[in-house]
Amino acid sequence: MKKKAGGITLSFLTITIIPMLIMGLIITLAGSSFVLRVLNVNVEEQLKDISNTVLVGMDMLYPGDYSYDTIDESIYLYKGDKMLNTDYEYIDELKASTGFDYSICYQQYIVITTLKDAAGNRKIGAGDSDVVVEEVINADSSRFYTNVTFDKKDYYAYYTPIHDAEGLVIGMLCVAENSDHVNSLVWHAIIPILIIAFLTMLAGCYFSYKYSAKLIDAIHKIQKYMSGLSKGNFQAEIDNDVTARDDELGKMGRSAVKTAAALKKLVEEDQLTSLNNRRSAYKHLHNTMLSYINKGVRFCVAIGDIDFFKKVNDTYGHEAGDVVLIDVASTIKNFMLGKGYAIRWGGEEFLMIFEDITLDKATEHLDTLLNEIRALTMVSGEHTIKVTMSLGIIECDKEDLENETLEKAAKSPNEFEDVLKRRIDKYISDADARLYYAKEHGRSRIINTDVP
Repeated sequence: MKKKAGGITLSFLTITIIPMLIMGLIITLAGSSFVLRVLNVNVEEQLKDISNTVLVGMDMLYPGDYSYDTIDESIYLYKGDKMLNTDYEYIDELKASTGFDYSICYQQYIVITTLKDAAGNRKIGAGDSDVVVEEVINADSSRFYTNVTFDKKDYYAYYTPIHDAEGLVIGMLCVAENSDHVNSLVWHAIIPILIIAFLTMLAGCYFSYKYSAKLIDAIHKIQKYMSGLSKGNFQAEIDNDVTARDDELGKMGRSAVKTAAALKKLVEEDQLTSLNNRRSAYKHLHNTMLSYINKGVRFCVAIGDIDFFKKVNDTYGHEAGDVVLIDVASTIKNFMLGKGYAIRWGGEEFLMIFEDITLDKATEHLDTLLNEIRALTMVSGEHTIKVTMSLGIIECDKEDLENETLEKAAKSPNEFEDVLKRRIDKYISDADARLYYAKEHGRSRIINTDVP
């Protein structure tokens, strides 16, 4: 009996391709399972880091403890003196920057959230399941879930308990990511592996390994970056290899950078004047002092105060006062370019850090700045306003600083940081004393010597 044409070829193909296809399928399934596990672990770590970052941002924006109040059977949640129920600016900006959803709850009652139903209404009110309440609130433990449902949509969610002044769990923060996004990452990882595995086992194994390694490396880089943000390190940088990717991981990396920028602006920038705010002053002074100790780059600290600012507010109104603050801050900011840092210290007070300069030279600069401020003509409505400024300035004590900090550094890093903090407070206090003397002795002047 004549064998059908192509029978041997078919048999050869069968005994060679089918085992390769089976091996490729095994490799694909194993690789898919591995990628899925890695993604789940890293999604959990990322949501955890974002949750910590949000809580850090809340502590910086609204100092104080969490508390609640019940009025007419309605629950009101507070952070310090700030009522959170209607304060959507912070979480909405985070949502716009990252694509994740955020909810803050009193017990299981959702107080504020970025989650909305099909009609665009926020999902305020009774929310999470009894399981979440038991495992997060009652157990006082952070938890990660892969199957949370909001309005018939599945989410990955990380819950973190929040505590009141007595350390009791008062509610929780939920950071959620749509499961479709994570599933797209899974498929984005699986499809190239599947195609390569079916072409050839050897090539499939090789390219699967190379692709998975790059994928996991990118995830780890994002995780490392977000971990830094969760600790308040807004100066951290993410690897360019991640942000340059043209896929979901690249989008995730770029979203993380936007989150950092948004948080940094909220936490470190004064919203009215766009100057660095008081929180960032200590960081700049800390870095300046380290540069001085390690490299000998000397510096001066100055504090300025707008003269008779209360009179501006009382005479022309607070809107006019804001105009004065904005124009004076802009003048100081432009003047300090290339010289150091300008910071809104509080109210009408501004702090300036001069780097690599002597006290006499810094005083000359400040004299020029005073003349620029005297020459300013500010307009608010029908009013034309002119102001002056008083300043106190001090140069760091080189010998005293070096002796004490180097001695403490040899003993303990914590003692070293304590010394730096005390020195920062002393320089600011001494500069402020000179400013006060300038205000008490004629105003519109600079005091750069010790005062009685």
